[in-house]
Amino acid sequence: MSQVLDAIKRIRTNQIGDALEKFADIVSKVESNNENVRQEGGGPGRGFYQYEMQAGSKKPQGAKTAFNRYKRFLDKNNLTMPESYARELKSKNFDPNNPDFTKLSRELQTEIFYADKQEDPDFKLADLASGTLSYQNAWLDHHWKGPDKDREARIKHYNNEISQPKPIPPLPEPRPRRGSEKDFPPQAINPPSSSFRFDESSTTDSSNSDSTITGGAAEDSLDAQMAEAMGSIPGETDPSR
Repeated sequence: MSQVLDAIKRIRTNQIGDALEKFADIVSKVESNNENVRQEGGGPGRGFYQYEMQAGSKKPQGAKTAFNRYKRFLDKNNLTMPESYARELKSKNFDPNNPDFTKLSRELQTEIFYADKQEDPDFKLADLASGTLSYQNAWLDHHWKGPDKDREARIKHYNNEISQPKPIPPLPEPRPRRGSEKDFPPQAINPPSSSFRFDESSTTDSSNSDSTITGGAAEDSLDAQMAEAMGSIPGETDPSR
């Protein structure tokens, strides 16, 4: 368990604490390939996170600044340093005025890293947690802090060390279903309307052609039947006659 990270989660949020924990893993991988080493080529970087020692300059370097922020964070939050860490810092191999982090355990180096980033006034952990600030830019601007002329090379190094998500290929265009419009020309699906009209009056029922009466013949037959029926009924007398 991390004393500093647990305190940050209480003071801030779990989301911020989780983002900082992930950031520590990324920085350790990018800076040292997760090894407690000195900087290649004899540079001033030391430890898992390659905090720089003071090298011939009176100006405090990253290691001294981070170490001071760690002690200040414990004091501000009324936290007592674990005894095992206190013994490491009191070791004759460790100089608190010019810290060489390779002399410290990974656990203590990580506690110092957490406190350093929490206490850095220019590092917005909330932006890191929300995604507004990428992990790559957080490393470039708030840990590496090198000159602009080397920035592109460091971005390439970061991308080589930290696997980037592969882009999702576009889905293939669906093939047309059988019988769709792509299989037939438009005129086969929607044929033009015909100019032919069906004349119902010109047809007769062939099964009853002998008994069916159509048109004016039907009217003549009906008149004949009515006349025959009327013949047996006396006609009205005109009273004026």
